[in-house]
Amino acid sequence: MKARAECFAFCFKKHKKKPQNCGFFDFYFKFSHNRVVYFNYHAKVKHLIEQGHATTWEIVEEYHNIRPCLLIYFDDDKIFPIRQHKFEEYIFLMTKLGVENCSKKGIDNFQKVC
Repeated sequence: MKARAECFAFCFKKHKKKPQNCGFFDFYFKFSHNRVVYFNYHAKVKHLIEQGHATTWEIVEEYHNIRPCLLIYFDDDKIFPIRQHKFEEYIFLMTKLGVENCSKKGIDNFQKVC
């Protein structure tokens, strides 16, 4: 509560506006007080796939303690691991957009896992 009161006073002194109409007030409360900003992992991966940055994919038995794991490789050498419960939607999206499977046994692994 003290921080909110300080922000109100700062906005009113500096801008001669009510804090609710001040851009600083919004900025201060979005990025202060050690708030955790949510990173939408799956939205980011799907966006990159739809933009055509995905080069290949494969299903592996284990990757960094994710068992089984769908690995999606991108053109900037990043690898995004996907857990089993999201396999279907990613494989559907990538086959629709023509992203190729880099392992011959990927589809067999997918059918065996699901």
